[in-house]
Parts: sequence; C-alpha cells; structure tokens
Amino acid sequence: MKTSNRTKSRARSSKAEQFTTESWRSVEELLKNSLTRSLDALNLSRKADVDRLNAQIFDLESKLRDTRRALKKEITNLARELGASDSELARLNAEQLRLRPMALLSSMVPALAHDLNTPIGNANLVSSSLRELVAEFRTVVESGELRKSYLNEFIDDLDSGLTILCATAERAAEISGALKHVAIDYASMRRRTFEMSTLVGDVLTTLHPSVRKTKVSITTHIDNDIEMISYPGPLEQVLTNLIQNALLHAFTPDSTGIIDLTASVEGDSVVLLRVSDNGSGISDAVQKKLFTPFFTTRPDAGGSGVGLNYARQLVEGTLGGALELVSTLGVGTVITLSLPRVAPEQPVAA
Repeated sequence: MKTSNRTKSRARSSKAEQFTTESWRSVEELLKNSLTRSLDALNLSRKADVDRLNAQIFDLESKLRDTRRALKKEITNLARELGASDSELARLNAEQLRLRPMALLSSMVPALAHDLNTPIGNANLVSSSLRELVAEFRTVVESGELRKSYLNEFIDDLDSGLTILCATAERAAEISGALKHVAIDYASMRRRTFEMSTLVGDVLTTLHPSVRKTKVSITTHIDNDIEMISYPGPLEQVLTNLIQNALLHAFTPDSTGIIDLTASVEGDSVVLLRVSDNGSGISDAVQKKLFTPFFTTRPDAGGSGVGLNYARQLVEGTLGGALELVSTLGVGTVITLSLPRVAPEQPVAA
C-alpha cells in the first residue's frame, strides 16, 4: 500500500512539473508573439525608426509637463477666485443679516400706519363733535336760557366724548409704543432684561393689522414672570418670522385656524417658547429643504425663502439656543425654541 502511494505521488509531481514547464513555454510563446506583433505595428525595422519613436515620446512628455504646469496655474487661479467668492458671499450674508431687521420692520409699517389712523381718525371726529357741543353750550349760557336738564345732557355728552377720546388715545399709544419698542430693539443688538409676556404682547400688537385680514386667531399661554437677560430684538424678529410664516404657509386665505404661543421655564435656566398651528402641515420632502436659503413654496405670495434660515441663525447664534420643527401633513406644525434665560454675551467689534 505504501509503495503504491509513493508511486502515485511521484506521478503527480512529474505531471505538475510537466504542466509548469508547458505553462511557462506557453506564456513565453505568448509574450514573443505579442512583442512581435507590437514591433510590427510600430514598424521599427531600422534604428532610425527607434530614434523617431524616442523623439516622439520625448515630445509627448514635454507636452504633458506643459499641460501639467498650465493646469496647476489654472487651479491656482480658480482657488484664488473661489476665495474671493467666499469673501464676497460672507460680506453679502453679513449685509443681509444687517438689513433683514429693517426689511421686516418696513413690511409692517404700512399696515401699522393704517391701524394707527383708525384711533387718530376717531379722536379727530370726537374732538370736532365736542368742539361743536361746547360752542352750542356757550350760546345757550350767553342767552340766559340754560336749564338743569340741558346742563345734565351736556355733561353726559361731554363724558361720553372724553371716554371715547381716552380709549382711542390709549389704543394709539399702545400701537406707537409697541412699534417704538420693536423698532429700537430691531435696530440694535442690545442685551437687556425683559419680560417674555411684554415682548410677545409688543410683537402681536405690531402684527395685528396683518392677522386681522385673515381668519386665523392667535392665542397665548405665557407663564407669569418669565424674566430673561437676552437680546429682545433678535427674539422679536424670530417670533415675527415664525408667525408670518404660519399665516402665509399653514392656512389658505379662506381657512380658519389657530396659532398658539406658549412659553414656560424648564429647570432654572431654559425657556421653552413654542409656536404651533393647526394648519396644513409640511411634507417630509419640504422639511428637508425648509432651512435652505431662498427655498420657498410660495414665491407667488411674496415668500422669499430667507425667513426660517434667518430665524435659525438668530436662535442658534445670537440667542445661544436651539430650534426644533415637528410637522405632520393635515395636522399642523410645532416650532420649539429652547432659549437660555441668560443669553451669552456677544463679542464687541473692534
């Protein structure tokens, strides 16, 4: 048995050696044939042909070096141009951030002016009526026909007129005061102490003319005594943006709905401000692009695509907080701002 195994092993070894030798001969033959065909194709039958080929290769290498240098120069120029473009983009972005507050404010001023004209017009009408009433009263007194019943009637009319005047004056003062506070805050990056309820009230007063044109109601649930040391201007801009976005995108012109504002304190150092609506909601596809600059689903209605991106920059940058959006089609949208009660101080420009 052992002899038989050894015989078989020697046979296998012999076949392997034979196969190896034959394989190398095949490879060698293949290489010779390939080389012969290549030399025939190059037609290198003389030394002059070889020299000509070498010269062509040298010329090709020279052209490749020139091309490499040209490409390197072009890449350097492109990098320089891209650097300049980045600088210009940064400058334009900074300019947009600087002008955005004024653009927001200017968009509200015409409606606020119209809203302010109403109490002023009422005050003018009442004051004219009171002037006529006093002139008539003077005539009666001078005629000596003043009676107690007429005097009581005059006092009642005077009291009614003054009541209307006081109410219109208070309304005008409320509008102008809110506009003044918002305008001052918008135009500055002043860090100061303020009450959340007061800030929300001022924003809603300035937005009242726009909201009044819709069938949407705004409700508020603000915890008492939420005091913050932060930047009211940027926060007012964010809140204005979010409400305007909800009015524009969440509801059709004829649909009714609710925008609810809630604010509460979480722990000792964080304020949660939520802007929620029961509008149309946002699809997953749109949500992925929602904070992309200049992306808007309503260009026909004046959407610019910068509001939400700008709001997130203010929340995460200036206010030192975070912005989270959750939305479901047909149900509505909830945007939550997590804000530190004491915002980080911004570096002072040199």
